[in-house]
This record gives sequence, structure tokens and C-alpha cells, in this order.
Amino acid sequence: MQEQDGYWTIDFDDLERQLSRENCTMFLHCSPHNPTGRVFTRDELLKIGELCQKYNVFLVSDEIHADLTRVGQAHLPIAMLFPDEQRLLTCTSPSKTFNIAGNNHAHIIVSDTRIRAELSHSAYCGHPGALSIDASMAAYDESEDWLEELRAYLDGNFAMMRALLADKLPNAVFRIPEGTYLAFVDLRAYCDDEQALKERISRAGVFVQFGEDFVDNGSCHMRVNAACPRSVLKEGLNRICAALSSN
Repeated sequence: MQEQDGYWTIDFDDLERQLSRENCTMFLHCSPHNPTGRVFTRDELLKIGELCQKYNVFLVSDEIHADLTRVGQAHLPIAMLFPDEQRLLTCTSPSKTFNIAGNNHAHIIVSDTRIRAELSHSAYCGHPGALSIDASMAAYDESEDWLEELRAYLDGNFAMMRALLADKLPNAVFRIPEGTYLAFVDLRAYCDDEQALKERISRAGVFVQFGEDFVDNGSCHMRVNAACPRSVLKEGLNRICAALSSN
């Protein structure tokens, strides 16, 4: 991924170089993207799939944040663009959207019958418990109104965050993510050493994650989970702003 003014795009030249390597046999694709929050366009997804086909690379698409787009944004599953592709696997789960990670219930969607048979005998695949099945069915079948309220609330959290950062850390670079409940903020204007940034934010009593945990070019970026009450998010952001504004 490459960044310009807080907006992240795929570096397709670099992606092709990596996919063309002889020892590259699988590409793990995160869509919507964590941590940048990108919801990839149809053209971007087509290019990803075509490059994987060109170099005979198996494509695994992690789409666990698919439901959590901003109001007005729509996620496009990459498998819809390549319906006949056998070397493509999609991973989903209700755990992120409905906050039921303890449910231990996820889904792998794959058209190749041989791979599906192999997965069914894997130690990581099996028969979920009755509670997990009922919880997932309730989430998908009966919680659409709740999900729409959640999406609107997240949009409000991100709008508040943008306004607060613009006021208190005006040199921070932040764009509201197109998807996920995660904000990725460029704080290089306030600290050029990621370890020092971690220490300052930690001393403020706030736990966030940092860019180098995710991307090589993410130094002095922080990832903030906005899926919480607005008052909690605001308190955490105010502490971070105070820590970075002080000498």
C-alpha cells in the first residue's frame, strides 16, 4: 500500500513484483483493508484478481469487515468478479460486525470441491456448537436494523474524531475510512520516532496500535478502534492530543 495525504492505494507495480516471484504461491488480500480502511473499487479488485491469475497465485480474500462500510459505501466481494475462479477462497465471519468473536464461528467460501473437502478435515474446521449457529443466524437474519444504527453511529464517531483532531492536532493527517471501525492516523508531524510515540501515548493511559505492526511504511501512524461509546473515544483522543501537544 502507498499513501498520499492520508489516502492509501495499492502499489500495483510492487504487487506485481511480489506476485511474480517464483516462491510466491498465495496472496492474502484484506478487503475492506485493515488498517487503512480502504474499500477497494471494482477496477482495483479486477486488477488484483487478474495479476493473481497471471502468475498462478492462489488468492485468499479476508472480508471480515465487509458489513462495516460507511453509509453510502458498498463492499464488493472479489469472488463476484471471478465466479469461475477455482484458486480463490473467501473468509468471512459475523464476529467483527456483531461483536461476537467469542462465538468462534467463521466461514470459508471456496468453489473448488477438492479444496473444500481438504478444509473440512482440517483441525481448524469442524462443526460449530449449537449456540454459535443460533447466534450467527440471529445476527444475519434478525439484526439488519441494529447494523444500520451501528453504521450510522460509527460514522458519527469518525466525524467527531476528524473535528477533534483538526482542532487539537491540526498537523495530523486523517481521512475518515471508507470501511471498518478502525482509524489510521498519520502523526509524523508530532513525532518522528515510533518508539517515542508509543511511550508518549502509553503514558497518557491510552492503548492504540501503531503503523509498523501493519505496513512497512506506516511509521508514526496509529490505529484507533472507534467501535466504542463516543464519550470513551473522545476521552482517549483528548488524552492523546494532550500528550502530543506538550513539550
